[in-house]
Amino acid sequence: MTRIGLVVHNIHDDFSIELIKGAELFCEENSCQLFILPVNAKNSGVYGYEYRYQANMELINHNNLDGIIVSGGTVSAFINPAEYKKILNSKKSLPIVNITTDIKGYPFVISDSEKAFKKLIQHLISEHKCKNFILVKANDINVDSVEREIWFKEVLKANNIDFDFSKIIEESFYQKTYMQNILLGKAVNESVLIMDGHVVYSVVSKELMKEYNAKSSDLEGIVNQLRNTKGVDCAIFMYELEEGGYKISMR
Repeated sequence: MTRIGLVVHNIHDDFSIELIKGAELFCEENSCQLFILPVNAKNSGVYGYEYRYQANMELINHNNLDGIIVSGGTVSAFINPAEYKKILNSKKSLPIVNITTDIKGYPFVISDSEKAFKKLIQHLISEHKCKNFILVKANDINVDSVEREIWFKEVLKANNIDFDFSKIIEESFYQKTYMQNILLGKAVNESVLIMDGHVVYSVVSKELMKEYNAKSSDLEGIVNQLRNTKGVDCAIFMYELEEGGYKISMR
């Protein structure tokens, strides 16, 4: 019986869940044994369990498996392509198929999401008359993130919509709460550039804090994100205190 290893990041991610379902169905129909190997992506913060990575990677060898399928888009999400290729090379004694990542020398399967992604942005523009956008993305070593930023800009350009590139937020949803991301988006969207683009500032009102029942800890990291704005030398973030006055952070 053929033994297939499915290498994923975190088995609780929606993408991994659907991927596992498909692999299970195929293996059941073709009388294959399926081994799920949640290695956890290197440098992934909250899910970066080094012991699990090492233990499961040791299991990937020709004594245990006849071939592996790697969820490359998630496993390599926090490392660059060269680092990821080293991981694949360490297992090249086995047949390897990559999913969502094109690494030279390894067969791969990529779903073409460009058309669907562009239709989504176009729908917002055509049907909902949206013109003011924030793009929240992963880092620039994430393949999906890089491609979607390109597609996003292409749709806006085709619709003659000017885009403020300071409103591209590079964040990891693994490391922030939903509330933190909501407030971060609002703070960036309402930020103002002054001093010929060298200074940016933003303010969060106590009314907004009440609306979302937010705490001061939900505002952590906003000033750092503002400071990442291209061309900015100084970022100022203020939030209104319940008892009056403001707390100010500067980077």
